[in-house]
Amino acid sequence: MISILHPSRWRPEMALKAWNEWMQNANNPDQIEYILSLDTSDSTQNEYVRLFEHTNVQIIINHNRSIVDAVNRAAKVAKHEIFVVVSDDFGCPLDWDMDVVGYCNDENPVLLHVNDTIQKDVCTLPIMNRKFYDRFGWVYHPHYYSMFADNDLTECAKKIGAYVSDFSLTFEHRHYVNGKNKRDKTYDRENSKQAWDIGKRVFQQRKLRQFELP
Repeated sequence: MISILHPSRWRPEMALKAWNEWMQNANNPDQIEYILSLDTSDSTQNEYVRLFEHTNVQIIINHNRSIVDAVNRAAKVAKHEIFVVVSDDFGCPLDWDMDVVGYCNDENPVLLHVNDTIQKDVCTLPIMNRKFYDRFGWVYHPHYYSMFADNDLTECAKKIGAYVSDFSLTFEHRHYVNGKNKRDKTYDRENSKQAWDIGKRVFQQRKLRQFELP
C-alpha cells in the first residue's frame, strides 16, 4: 500500500536508525516498499550499502542536485498507491501506516497536513496518494533546490482542494533548530544561502503564474 521515499546524504547511520523506527512502528511493515535515494557524489554511499545489505530496502543512486531530485527520482520507481517522504531526522508514531492508509484511500488527490512540531502551515513531510502525484508528475517541483519546495507543494494542494488539514498524527521533526539534532554538513547543504535564494526566486515566479496548475 505504501512507498516510503527516503532521500539521504552523508548520514548512513542516521538513515538506518530512521528506517528501523519507521518499520518497527508500522502496523503492516510487509506492505511497505522502502526506497532509499542516494547521490553518486556522496562519499559515504558504500557505507549505506553495507548497513542496509541485509534489509529489503531498495537503494537507488543517481546524480542528484539536491533533496528535490532525490525525492522525485524515488517517486518515479515507487510501485504503491501512497507515497510518504521520510527524512533522516523525522520520527513517527506507533501504527502510523494505518491512519495514513485511511486518509489517503480516496478517489481524489490527497496531500496530508503533517504536524512536525515546528511548522504549522507548511507540509514538511509529504504524504500523498498516487492520484495527487500523477496530477503533477513530481513530489517537489523540479526547479527547486530544497528551500521553498514544501511551500510550493502546500500551495498547490490547497489550490486544487487536495489539502487535508484534519490529519491529527504528529511526526516529530528532530531538527537542529529545535535542539533535537546537531547541525551537520547535510543541513548546511540543504539550507544554504544558495538554496534559499533559488527557492525564493522560483516560488515568487510560480506564485505570480498561479503555480501553473495542470
